[in-house]
Amino acid sequence: MTLIKDCVPGGNLNHELYYTWKEMKQRCHNKKNKCYHLYGARGITVCERWRYSFLTFVKDLGPKPSKKHSLDRIDNNKGYSKENCRWATPSEQVRNRRSSNLKNVNGVLREHCHKGHPWRKETTQITSNGKGMSRRCLICLNNRLKNKKSEALAQGKEE
Repeated sequence: MTLIKDCVPGGNLNHELYYTWKEMKQRCHNKKNKCYHLYGARGITVCERWRYSFLTFVKDLGPKPSKKHSLDRIDNNKGYSKENCRWATPSEQVRNRRSSNLKNVNGVLREHCHKGHPWRKETTQITSNGKGMSRRCLICLNNRLKNKKSEALAQGKEE
């Protein structure tokens, strides 16, 4: 059994990466953790090298480049290890989600909306919730809203 003071430099539990290391292990190996179903239950584990050594985790990853960076797995279907982890910005993290809409088009990764429409800066509008949506999807959304309103009017209801 490894003692905490052996894991944390100087036994300092306030090391900036200690919480990251602790939570990574909890998500993967503690069935009572609220996020276990997204990690451990999917077979995502922490490599032995990191699971039992905070110092090795810190040495392998190095310091966070900034406070905005967080731990990211390069391949979301693989576990936490030196080969599969990096520090990433929030925008990099968003593009690396399992639900990401990146698709390989002729060898180039391109973003697509949830409907599969190409995502291009020149055809993107920002919606009221601050998220981008392609114009084509805005058209689909507007059509759905018009159809709902038409159905409501046909039934004698007003929205």
